Amino acid sequence: MIGLATALLAVIVHTGHATLAFTLIGTGLLAFVWLLAYRQRVADRMELGMVTAIAAVALGLGAFPELFLLNDDISRQNTVFKFYLQAWILFGIASAYLLWRLWAFGESAFSGGEFLTWKRVRGAGIGVFVLMLAIGLIYPALATPARISDRINTHESGLDGTAFMADAVLFEQQGPLALGDDVKGIRWLEENVEGSPIIVEGISALYGWGNRVSIYTGLPAVIGWEWHQIQQRPGFEFDVVQRRYEVDNFYSTPHELAAVNLLRKYDVKYVYVGELERTHYPGIGTAKFRRMESYGLTLVYEEWPVAIYEYRDPGPPVVSR
Repeated sequence: MIGLATALLAVIVHTGHATLAFTLIGTGLLAFVWLLAYRQRVADRMELGMVTAIAAVALGLGAFPELFLLNDDISRQNTVFKFYLQAWILFGIASAYLLWRLWAFGESAFSGGEFLTWKRVRGAGIGVFVLMLAIGLIYPALATPARISDRINTHESGLDGTAFMADAVLFEQQGPLALGDDVKGIRWLEENVEGSPIIVEGISALYGWGNRVSIYTGLPAVIGWEWHQIQQRPGFEFDVVQRRYEVDNFYSTPHELAAVNLLRKYDVKYVYVGELERTHYPGIGTAKFRRMESYGLTLVYEEWPVAIYEYRDPGPPVVSR
């Protein structure tokens, strides 16, 4: 029987479903625990049943992405992420109790053995536990230093996610960007803007400094990281690309009316112009904002090279559908 189960697991692993094999092993361990509990007539069956149910749900969440695929998911990425996050939390809750229960079962189950004595089984169990714990610690031990060193400013540390910007310089294709200037503009928005009005800011290449205002303030922007939207929502690729084109044209065109069309279409409240916008777009395009007070665009913050404009539509807004 054991040989048949081992062969079945080997076949499952060979077909590329190692996680499914893991969930089957976990199911077997749960069944073993319940068998011992039935034989020994333990008093904590209710507690054991609750924890077993938690572990069973976790095993089911782990097996689901191996058997089913949600529509439009990319290589099961979202399915695995969302299900596994819940599964590992449930595993953590259940394992604390189950490890103690297995220990208690083992002490009585192997008390009278000749070869498989409790002392030997306990030593092997501790060895397996330590080995698995050490394997699990490989990633945080090696990944943490690598992640820390992969930063713009490696000298700053702490919980303030904007502290690194104070004296950091990011070199993009259009030239160097002093990030400290954006910190002041971001702080002003955090302290003076209420609610979640829509902002518009310039766009950079992927993994560049674009969308930094939306990221650090939480305010919605006309367009964020467009590749993520194209990747996750392939049916809306045209709309995403269209928005990028419109934002690029908004900062590039010298025509005020063209800019007003975007402000009204997406119900934009604030326009952000920083060093990124000044280096990524022609000066004739960013200079027009100063001439647009008659269109409802007013300068509310300026500390060179950052300028923030507030838009108050003289007419009814035209919201994009």
